[in-house]
Amino acid sequence: MGEIGQFLADWLSALWMVLAESGPFLLVGFVIAGVLAIVIPAQWIARRLGGDDVKSVATASIIGVPVPLCSCSVIPTATQLRRSGASKGATTAFLISTPETGIDSIGATWALMDPLMTVIRPLAAFVTAFAAGIAVNLFGKGSTGPLDQPETATALAPPAAFGEDDQGCCAHMATPEPEPAPEPEASCCAHETVAPISVSTADHDHAHDHAGETKGNLFQRAIRYAFGTLLDDLTPWFLIGFAISGLIVVAVPAGFFNGAGLSGWTGMLTMLIAGVPLYVCATASTPIAAAMMAKGLEPGAAIVFLLAGPATNVATMLVVKNLLGKRTLVLYLTSIAIMSLAIGALVNRLYPMFGLDPTAMDVDPAMMEHGVISTIAGITLGVLLLRSAWRLRLDRRFGAWLRKAGAPVGLDLTAWPMKVAAAALVLFGYASTAVTTAGPGETVFIEQFGRIAASRTTPGPLFHAPWPIATKRRVSTSEVHSLEFGVERLDLDDSSTDALALKEARAELKKVREEAEMLTGEGWIVSIAYAVQYRVSDGRSWLYGQSEPEELLRRLAQESIRQIAAKRTTEDILVGNSAGFRRATEERLARSMAAAEIGAELVGVELLSVHAPPAVHLAYRNVASALVERETTITEKEARAIEMVSLARTEATDTLQQAESAAAARRGLAEATATAFESLATVDSESEGAIQHLMMLDAEKRALTAPERSQASRYFAISPHIRIIRGAPTGDSRTGPGGDFGIDDPRDRTFRGDAR
Repeated sequence: MGEIGQFLADWLSALWMVLAESGPFLLVGFVIAGVLAIVIPAQWIARRLGGDDVKSVATASIIGVPVPLCSCSVIPTATQLRRSGASKGATTAFLISTPETGIDSIGATWALMDPLMTVIRPLAAFVTAFAAGIAVNLFGKGSTGPLDQPETATALAPPAAFGEDDQGCCAHMATPEPEPAPEPEASCCAHETVAPISVSTADHDHAHDHAGETKGNLFQRAIRYAFGTLLDDLTPWFLIGFAISGLIVVAVPAGFFNGAGLSGWTGMLTMLIAGVPLYVCATASTPIAAAMMAKGLEPGAAIVFLLAGPATNVATMLVVKNLLGKRTLVLYLTSIAIMSLAIGALVNRLYPMFGLDPTAMDVDPAMMEHGVISTIAGITLGVLLLRSAWRLRLDRRFGAWLRKAGAPVGLDLTAWPMKVAAAALVLFGYASTAVTTAGPGETVFIEQFGRIAASRTTPGPLFHAPWPIATKRRVSTSEVHSLEFGVERLDLDDSSTDALALKEARAELKKVREEAEMLTGEGWIVSIAYAVQYRVSDGRSWLYGQSEPEELLRRLAQESIRQIAAKRTTEDILVGNSAGFRRATEERLARSMAAAEIGAELVGVELLSVHAPPAVHLAYRNVASALVERETTITEKEARAIEMVSLARTEATDTLQQAESAAAARRGLAEATATAFESLATVDSESEGAIQHLMMLDAEKRALTAPERSQASRYFAISPHIRIIRGAPTGDSRTGPGGDFGIDDPRDRTFRGDAR
């Protein structure tokens, strides 16, 4: 299928998605809007808004919320209210709250967005209108415009009566005479300047004073107004809004606004600047805002666009200036800007508070499945829009716009050659939807009315019926895909001022961490980040065997690794046998994929990281640190004990050696002493009292004085050098009273002293 044809098919699918999703709610909203328009005439509103006080402003703000008037039709109504006596504040409040929301736009918001935005949008419209009305009453006194005239004969006349002065904003507001205009005039509605088209003002009254409509009952008149007058007002902007939203869905990639710097105040200011001069009605702006939110635009920026876009445009600002004065215009724009930004900041905080994801909106046509009611309502709404466009002859208006666009370069874009070229281009683009090319390693399936009509597994073209009869689906059978589990790729910064992004990041981080946690065989929790690589082997089974094959594969992978982890110890998974753990996981996952007939083959499982879960990682680290410290302390004490035991053993050995040496010395001394005594005893026994005689001499020496010793020495004539002669006395010996003596051994002095 060609690129042009593919883009055209995707765009038309997106348009159908918007029609089918919003159809039931828009149809109900139009019916309620028609009833309100018939039941509540403009004169009744004017009589209750004349006071220059808070009550009139509040009443105007409340009445404007459900009243189904677009930005173009609210202008003559507000003009009539002012000329009927409504205060400037009440008129300003009505000008803001009425186009910002309505019964139809509330239904569209519920269909395309979410309940929170459905509640906030009308409340924000009321608050903005009330604040602007109060500001105008307080600071806008003395501000007048050329159209700020007292009630005249035209005050309560149908808007067509003063449509010539105001120019109106829709085709049916023009003078009914079919006077052709050479050049169409620009205005806030695409169909306002079709001068040749004559539509009776009785059938289309922008003031919505329908008291004169007496044909049929209340419901019939409401239906006639809702799908006649009101739908004619909104059809051009419905078509523009649906077309733009379809382009956003198809052309803008997912997450575009996240990466475009349009976050926080930057995004809200951008939407404010874009919305103030641009005209887009409340209902038509809803699919545009929903598509932008689905592509990443923050809800705060979206609500700014929903408030500022419908409430302000060039035509409305000119009317406010001419009707209420320049000062009121400044207060009008300032109030809308300040309140829109403040409400946008509040909305950005409410979404994270309620846990809502603004990007989770159903804007992908391929994922939409519409029921019978949605299908019938979508077809009905499409037919009504085409009917209204044909009645308004929007083709002529579009042709006039093309002529005006080509005039500066001298090119008539509505000439027959240009029409033929455009028709040929569209026909070629549509015909290209009947050709699909299968690339290398791809399998292409062609579906017709829910069944497979053709398929191709080899490169080449495949011819089939054009869209929407036939649709295509393709899958790559050569590319290796990867599924990651527990991989944290988010840079979570708690200091970020973007509360919504922070909430989303925290939720995503929690989800990632939970899918990585698993129990081991010991009952411990570990966090395992891993990746599963696979390749599609059977395209038919992969696409048509189950509704979400990739999600099924994720479940099988998680079940396999958890079952294997439950049979292993923590140490085995962490450091013991991680390769065996991975192989066991691959084997189990391969068996599960084969049993499920998923149409894919396993390439491998990679363990990216294995550690304690983040929630208990600090406790794990503290326990590990305590265990290391414990082991260190035990090792240190054991080393100290070994050192002390070795020292004690050394000291004990030294003490034993010293004791043994002392004992040996004492034994030697004792043995020597004993030997000496034994010798003395032997000598004593052999010398018959010599020892006793020597001892007596020694005692006498110590007891006698020197003269006495000298006197005694004469008697004994003992030489200082004597020794005891063992055995028989020699011939040189002398006999004395103590026995025999011999002169030889000086040691005898020990016993007898010095005889000199």
